Amino acid sequence: METSRQLQVPGIGTMGASQILHNQIWITLSRYRTSKGNNLIVDKSIDFDQVDRESNWDDQIILHTMLSYLISMSMARAHRLPFWRSDGVIMTILLHMGPVEFLYYWFHRALHHHYLYSRYHSHHHSSIVTQPISAFIHPFAEIVVYFMLFGIPVITTILTGTASMAVVFGYLTYIDFMNNMGHCNFELIPEWLFSIFPPLKYLMYTPSIPPGTAQVVLRGKLSKVARAIAFGLCQRGIQIWLVGEGLTDEEQNKASKGTIFIPFSQFPPMKIRKDCFYHTTPAMITPPSLHNLHSCENWLPRRVMSAWRVARIVHGMEEWNVNECGESIFNIDQVWEATLHRGFRPLCVSS
Repeated sequence: METSRQLQVPGIGTMGASQILHNQIWITLSRYRTSKGNNLIVDKSIDFDQVDRESNWDDQIILHTMLSYLISMSMARAHRLPFWRSDGVIMTILLHMGPVEFLYYWFHRALHHHYLYSRYHSHHHSSIVTQPISAFIHPFAEIVVYFMLFGIPVITTILTGTASMAVVFGYLTYIDFMNNMGHCNFELIPEWLFSIFPPLKYLMYTPSIPPGTAQVVLRGKLSKVARAIAFGLCQRGIQIWLVGEGLTDEEQNKASKGTIFIPFSQFPPMKIRKDCFYHTTPAMITPPSLHNLHSCENWLPRRVMSAWRVARIVHGMEEWNVNECGESIFNIDQVWEATLHRGFRPLCVSS
């Protein structure tokens, strides 16, 4: 018994080392692609704050290795696993497609509730320009829950005597691969491949925008700002409701369940639909260098400024000597790049 336990230690250590190597390959590939600028999701470099925040990405590997060792020491069936067992592989696939995906969906959805999001999960979404290791930056409590959740197939196969090295190493590698791919900030799987083989979307997720959604619904009093936003979204294939001042309750009730309302007005619309999501009015997160700022509007979070105020600041800092008149509008890409350069960051939708 003691010999078999000693044999498990190198195997667990090898598993941890393979995780580090796997993740490091993704980090190198992601930063290489970022430097080339090909097929990027967000065309912006990472900042030093993000590098410092994500520098402890390997802590979760150390924790997983320690917990795996404790499990192997306490479970006799975890010793001397065979290399392959077909029944264990099938059981792992079914367990992942069934209870694991179901529980993960509802746990992740709960994390996006404003109570848990502001206290825990917002740390994971602090990085605007994600990289592979952004997938593993979570508070300690979330890491423990994920370990328990993705440990269901492994523990079950061990208890039923169907576990194998292929199950343990293969399933762990699969989870890391999907997490790294989903946060790598470049298009790894081209969109045309999903068109040729539609079932692929059920086997993996990708950061690319899915095709086939090119409808933008405008409601309320329209303006040149609304038309410019609608045109930009149509070019990117995004289906959404843009709402301005004068949005009626009747118009809101026409929206389908799960609709995202994004206002382009200065004031937010009245929220009457509990089965839909309401984004804030156009706003951005202020740069850290902007001191003595708390709240600009009472409906916006702290250190978040309305786009109208941001536009005035950027206009002055860039020393632009032109003004918009009538239906004319600045070059949107130029204004966006200048705003990001000045340290303002996008305010993401939180459901």
